[in-house]
Amino acid sequence: MQPGPPYQQNPYGGQPGYPQQGYPQPGYPGYPPPKKGMSGVTIALIIVGALIVVSGLGVGAFFLIDGKSSSSSASPTSTVKTGPPDKYTTLPPCTSIEAKMSGMPKLDVQELKPAGTSDTDISLMSLACEWREPGKSSGSLSLYMATSKRNGSGDGEESAKAEFEHYTQENSELVPTLSTGAKAAYVSHPNYPGACSIRFYQGNVSGSVMVSSADGNPIDVGKCRANAKKLAEATSEVLG
Repeated sequence: MQPGPPYQQNPYGGQPGYPQQGYPQPGYPGYPPPKKGMSGVTIALIIVGALIVVSGLGVGAFFLIDGKSSSSSASPTSTVKTGPPDKYTTLPPCTSIEAKMSGMPKLDVQELKPAGTSDTDISLMSLACEWREPGKSSGSLSLYMATSKRNGSGDGEESAKAEFEHYTQENSELVPTLSTGAKAAYVSHPNYPGACSIRFYQGNVSGSVMVSSADGNPIDVGKCRANAKKLAEATSEVLG
């Protein structure tokens, strides 16, 4: 089974600007012409009015600026993100998961390696396990451990949860319960009637289990899901 795609981050756009507003000037149509002999009074009134307006703006600006800076310096608002610490720091070997199962095909692939991600808040480690033999149903397991780059941020668990939710948006059905309490869902594959899978996440680890028929023919969904659930539960128990 191929590992899922890296985490994506959605860009955010900027704020739109505000259009400037024009103001009509004296002499514009609709303004009455000044009366003769009153030009001095008119100018004086304009000056006095301008002084009042400027004085008012000055007071308002002072309260706005001073109030913002005072409150900011007196009681700064914390923007540091917090969340549950990473529950896991290592991934178990495939053999420890296999030990909890019976009648499994031969372990054919076991690969533990760093995985790429576009999420700058975490680092990823992946584990791939495949059990397969000719003439037998095969099973595969993929685990991703998201490690927060900043302790106490909760980014690891948030990332694992986000991946689970992304892959269970369609063609999925929540598993009533796993014995370990991990959140899980059956995911059907309309284009692959010979396979069934389960997605789950537990702490900062997300995983997927797939069971495929030996010959690629349509499977018994009930039996397939039961086997996939056993492998998911064994994995969850080993994680602890």
